[in-house]
Amino acid sequence: MVNSRKNLVLANLSERMFVWTPPKTASHSAATILPKLGFELYTQEGKYLKPSSQEIHNHHCIFCNGHENFSFITTMRNPYTMIVPLFKVTSEREKWTQNNFESFLDRFFYGEELPEMYFPCYNYSVRLPDYIIKVESMFEDYLKLPFVKQTEYYKSGELEKDCNVKQNSSDYTNFDWKSLYNQNIADMVYYNYAQVFELGGYDKNSWK
Repeated sequence: MVNSRKNLVLANLSERMFVWTPPKTASHSAATILPKLGFELYTQEGKYLKPSSQEIHNHHCIFCNGHENFSFITTMRNPYTMIVPLFKVTSEREKWTQNNFESFLDRFFYGEELPEMYFPCYNYSVRLPDYIIKVESMFEDYLKLPFVKQTEYYKSGELEKDCNVKQNSSDYTNFDWKSLYNQNIADMVYYNYAQVFELGGYDKNSWK
């Protein structure tokens, strides 16, 4: 039996758009904002998209049937900051060191524990996104979607308010995430997310 959770598609059918929300790219914010912009969750069943009752927040990144006729949106974040929270949840604060971070990345990228769910969301080999919603410029990027400025959600100021609310945010109080990096570690992250750096216009040296 096909696992329907792996066939989830977040889409606005009237605007003919679908969205990917990779982990740690403000996906919780997207789960709040996108329904207010007319996006709903569907399950791909054969050639058809059928409404799903599952939680709208998800990281299941697939190209739905007929995706060529839809605009493709993805949320995005600088990979140097995106991957740090994934490391932080694996250990206590006193273990947030360069050596432990490097060991985590080695397992994450190359080990047997490879979390498959994280990587389809960064594979744009089939097609490139038409619109990118970056964590660093979320409100401005939502406004690039052609229909957004015509919505009452935008005109009322609620969209901007929702973009400014941090959800499921990582606690960096008195912790400098850049302290986890050196050149070798940065190169490892850059190599594995080179396309994200390119598409998002992120500086290769932004870890410094």
